[in-house]
Parts: sequence; structure tokens; C-alpha cells
Amino acid sequence: KQWYQRRVRGHDLKDLGYGDVVELAFQDYFHNDGRVGRRIVDGYLVVTQIGVCSIYFILISENIKAVVENYYSDFVINLKVYIVVVLVFIMLTSFIWSMKTLAILSMLGNISIFTGITLVLAYVLLHMDWKEDTSDLIIGRVRSLPIFLGMAIYSFEGIGLNLPLRSEMLEPEKFPYV
Repeated sequence: KQWYQRRVRGHDLKDLGYGDVVELAFQDYFHNDGRVGRRIVDGYLVVTQIGVCSIYFILISENIKAVVENYYSDFVINLKVYIVVVLVFIMLTSFIWSMKTLAILSMLGNISIFTGITLVLAYVLLHMDWKEDTSDLIIGRVRSLPIFLGMAIYSFEGIGLNLPLRSEMLEPEKFPYV
């Protein structure tokens, strides 16, 4: 943080993103040509966002498909249809520009996640056979590794927003941990 504040003096903080910061940092090592660093960071951010969104759409669609097929066993639709429906719904939410509306949606999402985790943990704890030997339990299958990696990357999905968010704050000193 101190290097960032020292190095960006003379630059407009509102315009700096990750690519800009890395370009400034690379100028020290590549003799005033930090564009290489900017391209690398911007490329990684794009690849990360595409990967996260892809896994997110697949994960949501698989879960909706499982619930629908559980309650309506005769209603079988290809997973790709569910993915398209989820994609359209999420694209529609991207047209919401009001921070107040987004805050409400974010709060509802956080409540839903907390409720879901609580219900899953309660179910597992209430229905677990505590006397069963689990020493030979298989951890996972190789074919599910891409989904696991996507979910692990998803947990870091918001990291690309920290610096731009801080740059857009009117009073960033009131939020020292952002």
C-alpha cells in the first residue's frame, strides 16, 4: 500500500486500475516500458473472469436442473438450455446501475448463501452416521477436478474489483481495509 501511494504521486488515482499499477511497477525494471506488465495483468483478469463466469453458469444450471428433475422426473431438458436461461437472467441483472438496488440484491444473496450453508450443515450433522468407518472414503473424482478448480478460483473472483473500487471512492481514507 505504501509503495502504491508513493509511486502514483502525480497520477490521478481515480484512473488507476491494476494494469496501471503494474505498468508503473514494471517501469522500474524494464526501463520506462511497463506495457508488458499491463498486458499480462489485464490478460489474467480477463481469463479469470471468463473462467469464473463459465463455472458459475454451469454450477447454477446443474443445481437448478437437479432440483427440477427431482420434483418433475418427466421434465428432462438439456443442461445447455438451463445455461442459456441463467445467462439471460444474469445478463438482465447487469443493467441495474443503482447502488441501492444492487445493495438490496447483494443482501438477499448473502442471506440466501448463509441460509443454504446453515441448512446443509444442519442436514449433514443430523443425518450423519457417527459410527461409520470413513477411513476408505474416496475424496473425489478426477473428472470433477475442473469444477473444483473453478470454484476455488471463484472464491477470488472479487479481487479484481478492489483497486478500481478504492479508486472510485470519494473518501477512501474512511475505508482503510479496502
